[in-house]
Amino acid sequence: MPQHSTARALAGCQSASDAARAGFDLAAWPGDLDRALRLELAARRVLAALAPCPPADRLALVEFCLDALRAGAPIPAFGRVMAEARHWAEFASRTELKAYAAACFSRLGAADQAAFLRFADERGAA
Repeated sequence: MPQHSTARALAGCQSASDAARAGFDLAAWPGDLDRALRLELAARRVLAALAPCPPADRLALVEFCLDALRAGAPIPAFGRVMAEARHWAEFASRTELKAYAAACFSRLGAADQAAFLRFADERGAA
């Protein structure tokens, strides 16, 4: 869901150039708003679907749904490792991405960790 602090910060801008300097992409804003409204509507539908379920069963049902939506473990790649990794990452949850990234990074040797950190620094915050 959108953060109200963003709306307050944008409200303080006097012009489009002020907004651009503050890091807001006004051209993308209508699409961002549409996406936020679609997500809110979807969240309301999910909550409405859960409402008739016994309260004690709701968490188990949500956990089951989240598990069904996970990307699961990466499959072994034969030949095109980076392409397979990117494909898996497209479907992975934020939690999965962070867990696998941290686990993989911890298994790298010092030289590979340093090389990875340089690679990440060069790319910046993606």
